[in-house]
Amino acid sequence: MKLNRTALAVLLLAALALGCGTAGIATSSRESYRGDRLERIEGRVALLPVTEADARTIGSLDAPSRAISAPYSDPIIDRGESVRFNAGTGPDRVNHVASDILLEKLRAMARGIEVIPPRRLESVVGRSAARAAFLELRRTYRHLGADPGLLRRLAGVTGCRYLLVPQLVVISNVNDSHRSFVWSFGKRTSSYSVILLGDLWDLSAGELAWSGRGVASTRVGTYEAPAFFDDLAALAAEEFVRALPATGPRATK
Repeated sequence: MKLNRTALAVLLLAALALGCGTAGIATSSRESYRGDRLERIEGRVALLPVTEADARTIGSLDAPSRAISAPYSDPIIDRGESVRFNAGTGPDRVNHVASDILLEKLRAMARGIEVIPPRRLESVVGRSAARAAFLELRRTYRHLGADPGLLRRLAGVTGCRYLLVPQLVVISNVNDSHRSFVWSFGKRTSSYSVILLGDLWDLSAGELAWSGRGVASTRVGTYEAPAFFDDLAALAAEEFVRALPATGPRATK
């Protein structure tokens, strides 16, 4: 039985209606490492700005088979080797947005501690003799980590107990195994993940105290509206803060 043009049009519109919608977001968190001496985070925590993760860190995650330009705002493309950006966007703006979001979530959710924001931290250290070493730490951290001697110096300069170093990974991946527009109805999907990694350093001891991550991911069908980067970053930051050890002084009876 042959379908006339009107019936075919109705079927196509129905398929479009079923395919349209807003993609859901899945979140998760994980503690990767905790030192034996860390039970709670107490005192002041200095926060570095969010930077992009090292290629080796990205490679240790579930690397996508093929990366594409993400349809949400200010996308980052991960090809398993480096983080790249579309024309008109760049890492500075995306990292700045992620830094603001993380600071907001820490202040709202990590009760009982004082978080020193990145600009204030940079201002304090910039007026000290540790300025050059601090800039070197910022430049080389994702490749070399932190020098224990510098960490101890920062404890005296900043008056902070801990230094939190966050890093960002954004992955976009498309499943484009379809053969034609008709046969790909409801089958072509794209996935987007925002991953916030963080290392917490004990400045007085000059050693790593904790590492963890927060993740927000969405899988988008052909006609679904994807989440914006800011939404994914906010959820990843919330998961990251939830993964942190308990904060503030221990409650007394």
